[in-house]
Amino acid sequence: MDRENKSAGWYVNLLLVVISLLTGLLIAEAATRIWKGEAVFKWIDFSQSVVGCAVAFDACAGWKPVPSRQGVNREQRPVTILPNGLRSNGNPSPESDRRILATGDSYTFGDQVGDHETWPAALERQLAMPVLNGGVCGYGVDQTVLRSQELTQRFRPDILIVSLIPTDIWRAQSSELYGKHKPYFSLKNGIPVLQNVPLGSPETPSGIAGYFSRSLEYLNDHSLFMRSMPNLRNRLQMLRNKAYIEVHNEGLEVSCGLLGQLRDTADRYATEPYLLMLYKYRDINNRIDLDNGTSPEPGDRNMEFLLKALELMDCSRSAGFKVIDTFPAFEQIYRAHGSEAVAALYSDHMNAAGNAFVAEYISRQLGDRVQRNR
Repeated sequence: MDRENKSAGWYVNLLLVVISLLTGLLIAEAATRIWKGEAVFKWIDFSQSVVGCAVAFDACAGWKPVPSRQGVNREQRPVTILPNGLRSNGNPSPESDRRILATGDSYTFGDQVGDHETWPAALERQLAMPVLNGGVCGYGVDQTVLRSQELTQRFRPDILIVSLIPTDIWRAQSSELYGKHKPYFSLKNGIPVLQNVPLGSPETPSGIAGYFSRSLEYLNDHSLFMRSMPNLRNRLQMLRNKAYIEVHNEGLEVSCGLLGQLRDTADRYATEPYLLMLYKYRDINNRIDLDNGTSPEPGDRNMEFLLKALELMDCSRSAGFKVIDTFPAFEQIYRAHGSEAVAALYSDHMNAAGNAFVAEYISRQLGDRVQRNR
């Protein structure tokens, strides 16, 4: 009898925990809807598919955008992947006999903004010249170079803009990112050699784990509260030290070698290569601290890879890239108007205003090389 009572008590406690969690989620959802200006008791139209960065597993690249995919991101901004696998700019295609290819990570793809709000889309409008958006969320330098080589061969652009943030060097020394396996390069006699491909298909969780995973996906796609907490699962994995699986600490050396190989590809197709260095908001503050004489704290990996990003720009120049460093533009705003003015260009990633700001700066740096296309 005691055993039965204990068993019944355990189930009652479990039920109370579940009810408490659901009640908490409902309260949080109601509070978020009030904050967002939505009706608390109205069923929100989720007819548009939430596609986020619209990627799927790829055995060679780890993941890639899905061609002809269309929907919205968690900010309800339109996301359109064209049949060629590139993101739409949401613009009528300009009439020009020349074009630019932009590659990179989520800052190029335009996570959290709509098709027409990315910096490649804004640059296309400014230059009246096609700008192909080949960015992919979560890519490191290694994956970006692989995609740049593939797309340069396919589209043969006149200008290639390889866009990076300091974190991408970190990713280049990892074999896994947020639970996703990825290709990586290791140095053999100083030469980057591709490893970890082809990748095996990811396993779908089964049983309770699968049910929990699907439930979390549903909440991520259909709850305003969950949408207001971007990358929740990624942040949890970071807390559990599972965001990255590092296989070596030679991300800078590998990245420099890969940019040299990419320069050879660009030469083969008469493409002029540029390296564009973008920054997370914290990177800008860290670099300002460096310029003001602040010494990096031991073990500060954000500062470590910011310093490596400065070295990467130097080695890319040596490899024949022209470098567009956006820091001076952000610093000018910081010095004139303070950190709040810089923060206004970000909402985790760059927002629409931040992307337009970067596009205008890139346009000025390209200068006479594109003036004849207008």
